[in-house]
Amino acid sequence: MTPAAPCLETPLPTGVRVPGSSVDELRECALCGGLEDSALAWLAERVERIELQEGDLLFREGDPARELYLVLEGEVELWKRAADADDHAELGERINMIHAKSILGGSSVIDMQGRLATARAASHVVLLRLSCRVMSQLYRDDLKSYTMVILNVARDLSRRLRNVNALAATLASHARGGSERRD
Repeated sequence: MTPAAPCLETPLPTGVRVPGSSVDELRECALCGGLEDSALAWLAERVERIELQEGDLLFREGDPARELYLVLEGEVELWKRAADADDHAELGERINMIHAKSILGGSSVIDMQGRLATARAASHVVLLRLSCRVMSQLYRDDLKSYTMVILNVARDLSRRLRNVNALAATLASHARGGSERRD
């Protein structure tokens, strides 16, 4: 196996940070489905707990993405700017709400591109931060568990893509219906 590329972690958001988590907390998260207790214990020692207050930003659209988050408590809003938006301080339009026990920023461990949207706490939020550095170490130490984590991320991304496709079909249907009524 070749070693994973080095990873520069993005700065942590403001908020209360405490190392670690519990195996029980991880067991309830979508990211950790199918992992054995030993892998959960390994991850629990390496994730970082972050608490945000309502309105706090976790990251901005376009920021480097070198970690994913597990939402333990609360809700996180995702905001997207229009492609032609001039003011980068604007949040844009709210496009999604990420709920407790969900993965946030899963695409970051897949494509290592900038953040697709801005994430803002909609309430008091407790997150676990899983850095690409930890993911690289998991790859080297426990390929089976690493594969399961990546599979869980892929399942989450697939589910979200299906939701976006359904929304796009609904919008297209409304657009067609709207133009037919005007004739």
